[in-house]
Amino acid sequence: MSASSIARRYARAVFDLHQEGVNLSESLVIAKAVVEDKEAALVLLSPTCPDAVVAGVFTKVLEKAAGKAEVVRLCCMLAKRGKLILLPEIAEQFDNMVAGLKGEIDVEVTVAVKPKATLKKSLSDTLSLATGKKVNVNIQEDAGIIGGLIVSMGDRKLDYSLKSKLEGLRKTLAS
Repeated sequence: MSASSIARRYARAVFDLHQEGVNLSESLVIAKAVVEDKEAALVLLSPTCPDAVVAGVFTKVLEKAAGKAEVVRLCCMLAKRGKLILLPEIAEQFDNMVAGLKGEIDVEVTVAVKPKATLKKSLSDTLSLATGKKVNVNIQEDAGIIGGLIVSMGDRKLDYSLKSKLEGLRKTLAS
């Protein structure tokens, strides 16, 4: 099973709690920040770090930030299973699920050169019509795609880049 699908299962469980009225968003953001901190990650992600230490760290951090016990238990469970590194992805997928509940979706668009402002609006309108949701478009530049664009919505990726078209043509001509 891929790491992404494992993270999705945990995110779904946290989302189910969210739908029952338990707001874990802030605590999850704090726990994610702890795992993403380079110094803390050296200790917490180490296979030699005892579960009690991991539990103690998250308990102290989240107590100071008025965090939820559910997130502490999630972090301890992830640590015991060697999956604490998935916490940032779990938090991201949880955020996407909450946004989907609100009728919103985040879309990453990669382009070769900085586009005009009208393109962002046009993309947002077109994708809103296609998905039926409010679309938040984030545009990134990557000169490596040569031209065109790559649209990433959740786990779907639409690659209309010139680079991928040229690679496809190269493979066709080589065979």
